Amino acid sequence: MSHVSAVRDRHGAGDVTESRLRAPMTPTLITAAHFEPLHLPLTEPFAIATGAQYAAENVLVRLTLADGTEGLAEAAPFPPSAARHRPAR
Repeated sequence: MSHVSAVRDRHGAGDVTESRLRAPMTPTLITAAHFEPLHLPLTEPFAIATGAQYAAENVLVRLTLADGTEGLAEAAPFPPSAARHRPAR
């Protein structure tokens, strides 16, 4: 099975061709970037040893390209909780 067949099987794309997979990327120009807070209450608290979260405090990111294409993303700026990030006692 070729790489192209694997992509078609996994994603169901009907127009994927070898040339599209190997074509050089064209530069894009971001013409606008918007960021806004995104407060999402949790249906149940998310609790770990360091405390509980009752809402996800995220950031919604919207980018607009020169051709009018828009993209949305979400960022979750949680503080680290791994032991290696905690100060020594």
